[in-house]
Amino acid sequence: MAHLLGRLAGVAAHHWKRSLLAVVAVVLILGALAAVGGEYSDEFSTPGTESQAAYDLLAERFPAQSGDTANVVFAVEDGSLRDGPRAAAVQRTVEEIAGQPHVTSALSPLSEEGAGQLARDGRVGFVAVQYDQQAGELGAAAGERLEAASEIAAGAGLEVSRNGAVVDQAEQATAPVGELIGVAVAIIVLTLVFRSAAAMVLTLVASLIALAAGIMLLTFGTRFTSFPSFAPTLGVMLGLGAGIDYALLIVGRYREQLAAGDSVRHAARVANATAGTSVVAAGIIVVVALSGLLATGIPFVGRMG
Repeated sequence: MAHLLGRLAGVAAHHWKRSLLAVVAVVLILGALAAVGGEYSDEFSTPGTESQAAYDLLAERFPAQSGDTANVVFAVEDGSLRDGPRAAAVQRTVEEIAGQPHVTSALSPLSEEGAGQLARDGRVGFVAVQYDQQAGELGAAAGERLEAASEIAAGAGLEVSRNGAVVDQAEQATAPVGELIGVAVAIIVLTLVFRSAAAMVLTLVASLIALAAGIMLLTFGTRFTSFPSFAPTLGVMLGLGAGIDYALLIVGRYREQLAAGDSVRHAARVANATAGTSVVAAGIIVVVALSGLLATGIPFVGRMG
């Protein structure tokens, strides 16, 4: 293994332009494969567990009550929600929510059925919204529709708040905030460790190329089997950590060889034959460890691994 890795690095360093073109070609091919991949799944079943059995029974006997719920809370600082214009705004909001897709129940706090949803002083009330599907299956659209309906009451001067799994699903950050913070921290740490912008860029670019290739392979894999929707996010975070760590080992050893007077080609060969072997061993251990999640017997957890 060490001889093979050393030889590979030596050839790549000697023919660096061809090697760079080969990397670009591989990334483009993987990108094309990812483009014809399938979609990630939001179905999180746990076969054989009591909770899954209870959910299946609920879905079979009471499908209207088998989904997630959300709460829309109305509040005023003075007076009451029963006051004419306020009551009308609450009622219009409830009617709008009740007519939305997958909503099976939405009781007004001002109705007789929803009397328990109104505070004694009438200043605070809530609507319990029942869906016939889980939040993951509903996606962000259900929470966005709920927010749009809330604007009716907000426009009448009421303070409106929302909570529940459906709301959380819609409010999940779409921008990769965690990943961007991770990259920023990596830039700072690598610059402090190497005290060289070139070494920092080399380490970061190498790990990001490998990470991009992995995510594209994962996306292509969805064409043949289902992976949970959060698998790419988990993959990116693990890939950033492990990828930068492994690249750091190789680049660090490469710089040591250069400082000792080796040529670029020989330094690359030695670095990949030594540190590279450690990286391969560490990577295999990580793969085996994560593959152990298949033993949980929970499909989406196993596929996540």
